[in-house]
Amino acid sequence: MEGQPARIEGRLDPAVPREPRPVRWLLALPRLLELIVLGLAFVALSVVGFVAGLFRRRTRDPALRRPRRWTGRRIFRVVVGGVLIVAGLALVPAGAVGLWLDQTGRDESGFVGTSLKRFSSAGYAISTEPGALRFDGPPWLVNRLVGEIRVTGVGATATPLFLGIASTRDQAVYLAPVEHTIVHRLDRNTPEPVSGERVGQVPPELPGTRWIWVAQAAGTGVQTIDWAPRPGNWSVVVLNADGSRAVQADLAVAATVPWLDDLAVSLMGLGALCLLAGTLLISLTTRAVRRQVATG
Repeated sequence: MEGQPARIEGRLDPAVPREPRPVRWLLALPRLLELIVLGLAFVALSVVGFVAGLFRRRTRDPALRRPRRWTGRRIFRVVVGGVLIVAGLALVPAGAVGLWLDQTGRDESGFVGTSLKRFSSAGYAISTEPGALRFDGPPWLVNRLVGEIRVTGVGATATPLFLGIASTRDQAVYLAPVEHTIVHRLDRNTPEPVSGERVGQVPPELPGTRWIWVAQAAGTGVQTIDWAPRPGNWSVVVLNADGSRAVQADLAVAATVPWLDDLAVSLMGLGALCLLAGTLLISLTTRAVRRQVATG
């Protein structure tokens, strides 16, 4: 109805195809990493406490004090070894999670992204807020970090749907006189997706006749945009292809993230090296102390 605020509905029509593959569990990763960090901090404090106890320990028998050669250098080596082990215990699981995500979280086209979610507007368009697709740095770095972006849309009505990506500046000029809804980033699972409503009128031109789009798709059924991002500030715009009001669509966003597998393998390899180095450092130091104690 006219005047109703835009909203996201949590349920989708079972007939609506789900593309790309949903990875909602990604939203729980920050909490999981927090728990891992807290657990590793506890382990690190335990190691430091154990080493400090060895350094402060004094025997009652004066004859046994001399062979205990826990010098400052050896204490330092044990502490460094403990830190390396803790770092390895953090890096190996992080790399394993990244590798698992790379192998299981991608769809058949190699994209990692969100599931389709319902967006709607009583006006003539839906647009992401400024900064939703902001990329800084040289083009080669952007392509390496993000890869290719895919925006998927399925119209919830019989009206053909239009999807477009334009620079935020061009998008703002085109939608300035148009009644439309501004939403947060499409990959956020926020309870309040709408960040603003803009009053206005019907679009002055049909979206397909504008030259501002760097990528676009229009029609009924599943509409997909594959775009290699460039540095700058970009926005996703959704309209009815005929320029009519009351836009409803199920939208999803995904990216190829080409560095994910390399990062995962690197983290696992670095973690294994830290575990090996820390174990050897502690083992050699404690063996030297035991040998000195045994020889008197």
